[in-house]
Amino acid sequence: MEKRSCERIPVSLEANFYCDNTECRGTVTNLSETGMFINTKIEFPFDLNFELHLRLNGKILKTPVKISRIERTDNTYGGIGVRLLNPPENYLKFLDRLRCGKEE
Repeated sequence: MEKRSCERIPVSLEANFYCDNTECRGTVTNLSETGMFINTKIEFPFDLNFELHLRLNGKILKTPVKISRIERTDNTYGGIGVRLLNPPENYLKFLDRLRCGKEE
């Protein structure tokens, strides 16, 4: 079984992004310093790299990501695992507060 490089923290955060000029929405269900999983419906074709918009503490955080895994059941795509390409400092601080139980 594959081990993750960073601990995943369960969350429920709204996320927006654009694939081929189409606005997509999803829910981040877990995150770490290097990646996250987003429950979303996507259709081919889609961009492997895009800018993800997360609402953290009432502010929009924008960060570039790359799709690393696609979850599929039959012909339905139900989510994507993404790798953060350059996690912003305020995202890493948010994770630290989550680990310490200081975020809702």
